[in-house]
Amino acid sequence: MDTLSPFPVGSVVSIKITRDKDSFQAKAKVVYSLVGMGMGLAFVAADPEQVKVFQRWILELSGQQIPALSTPENSQAHTPLENGENEQQYVLKELIIALMRKGVLDQVDGNAMLRKLNR
Repeated sequence: MDTLSPFPVGSVVSIKITRDKDSFQAKAKVVYSLVGMGMGLAFVAADPEQVKVFQRWILELSGQQIPALSTPENSQAHTPLENGENEQQYVLKELIIALMRKGVLDQVDGNAMLRKLNR
């Protein structure tokens, strides 16, 4: 997160990200802090409905098809924040998307990496 006055490493913050008419709210922990540059945040808790909003955004940004919301298999699925075995993959997707937004990673390479993560 770009900010001139970042919080100290280890701080837990509430974050709200708004995109069009949707918002995502979660608790996050500061994992790195650089005065004058910004801070890195790792999501640590979010309501399941909030996680679904964020997952939908990630899928849209990666160019992948958004799964139907009312299928039985989707209603039984665990979100990355509920299921520890998927958390690393979730964080990697967030990192790739952040790098694309910052211009460090181009769209073609970023989307290719996101597709590989979903195999």
